Amino acid sequence: MFYILECEHHKLVGRISFQSSGWGLDFTEGELLDPKFGGDITVEFEANHASLPDYFELDETPIVSENFIKAWKLLPVDNYQLFPVTVKFPDSQLQGYYILNVVGRVACIDLDASDLKKFKNVIVRINKLVLDADIQMVELFRASEFPLAIFISETIQQQLSLAKLSGLLMKPADGWNDKHRF
Repeated sequence: MFYILECEHHKLVGRISFQSSGWGLDFTEGELLDPKFGGDITVEFEANHASLPDYFELDETPIVSENFIKAWKLLPVDNYQLFPVTVKFPDSQLQGYYILNVVGRVACIDLDASDLKKFKNVIVRINKLVLDADIQMVELFRASEFPLAIFISETIQQQLSLAKLSGLLMKPADGWNDKHRF
């Protein structure tokens, strides 16, 4: 069984600022990036926050705390990269957060059985996700057909649940939809 790794709905309004020659979706494509990619990466918030969750997303990009990383490094995965960020608030700044770049894509979506919305053959919405029955067993990956979705195995889901990290949601992949993102 696979799960979708995502964040709880939050009211964090901000943006990620880094050097990119593309559309800024570099951390959502499932590709290995140069370790120096992006230069000095900042996460800028419009308002001050007393605390941030261990896991949250801005622009569909996972941002994680050192607390998250401690739990993550105990998992049987190595197909990811961490990029340090400086978190900036109007009145202060904070270190100890990282962009989590999940590396690797697997073709896993049953395109016929799933209820999908497409634009020019690109999936833009998922109303009901159905996975292929014969997915290779990988602990962590992005879907080739919809790289915004991060998939984790049941083993990873169980171990992350035990870590009691804030901001983290892990929903079963079969039947999942993206309605809550809009």
